[in-house]
Amino acid sequence: MFKFSFVDESDDEDVQVVATSAAHSREPGPSQDHTLADLIKTLPDVISYSPLPHPSGGAPLLRRDLYDARFQLAVRGGEEGGQDEDAYVDADTDLIPGTYEGGLKSWEGGVDLVEVISAATKGNEADWVRDSKVLELGCGTGLPSAYLLRCLLSSSLPPGKTVIHVQDYNLPVLSLVTLPNLVLAALPSLPLSARGAAEAAALPRPPKSDTIEEEPENEEDWQDQDEDEDIKRPFDPNAAGTLELSPAVLDAFTSLLEERGVELKFTSGDWGGMAQSVGSYDLIMSAETIYAEDSVGPLLDVIRAASASSKKENGKENDLSDSLGALQIDDFTRAPLSEGSSVILIAAKVLYFGVGGGLDAFLGQVEGLGGWSVRVRDWVRGVGRAVVRIGW
Repeated sequence: MFKFSFVDESDDEDVQVVATSAAHSREPGPSQDHTLADLIKTLPDVISYSPLPHPSGGAPLLRRDLYDARFQLAVRGGEEGGQDEDAYVDADTDLIPGTYEGGLKSWEGGVDLVEVISAATKGNEADWVRDSKVLELGCGTGLPSAYLLRCLLSSSLPPGKTVIHVQDYNLPVLSLVTLPNLVLAALPSLPLSARGAAEAAALPRPPKSDTIEEEPENEEDWQDQDEDEDIKRPFDPNAAGTLELSPAVLDAFTSLLEERGVELKFTSGDWGGMAQSVGSYDLIMSAETIYAEDSVGPLLDVIRAASASSKKENGKENDLSDSLGALQIDDFTRAPLSEGSSVILIAAKVLYFGVGGGLDAFLGQVEGLGGWSVRVRDWVRGVGRAVVRIGW
């Protein structure tokens, strides 16, 4: 057994989740690309969401509720003749090797990446990432990508040509939580008519009067009072709520992406397959993906393939000392992503108990491949965590 820490979907407290320690070895499998249009077809009519506090004090991040995603998965499985996708959600584990990799939950590492990027850019996230290509591997709920998307869509900067590419082992994760969270990231920037499809959670009904004079006179009056609709509130980015994913809302979402020059790309499947066809990216992020040592090799394969062009700059090899001299948290965002070498940020626990994976073992493999690493930030409370930057 081993323990993960994730950001609880009900009360945002850090809790411990026990997962199985079955062998995590498998042959590299294929990967598959998916279009935004195809994934939009999998969305339900309505989703519920909750705010996740921004680690640096900014506007909360909106994310789809886990129970809502589970409900959709159960309904979809029943409608499609008993699909077994819901089995890995209902199991007492957050890891079934080769089947489910825990992507439906919001893990701490994703929030850590948001905090690091926010602190490093000092509020200039959109300027830093615009006109670049971003890749998030093992994205799960996709909080870092959703955060960058929100920054881009809310920016007053001229439109750019920015690619945000999210990948997860499980296709249902992309459709159940990743894409909904990307839509929620755009919600504050959608036209008012589209934002009107979102409602904050209902206010509780006023309590019934304790005075005899104001009580209903007969049973029918009591029934009418009980059937009154709850008081509704308009969209509030700081409150939980529901969003109707109507054609008008989704059209406004895709139009806003086009207007701001943002392309969303999606890939599911194995890193081994993805490494064979992935292009070059300016920012590569991954959170909570190094928990099993024998999966680190394929992860590093796709990272190296995606950052291959960063080995050369201005027609010559980068000097290692020059690279290391620009790795402080206040330095790696000095220039827009599109103008420099690839930035590779990994968020992870120091040790994943019971599985064998951990930060030291991961960095050892990076070094064994001729790479370098630097600690960007550490968290020592509870299970130790860090965000590191790596490169070659």
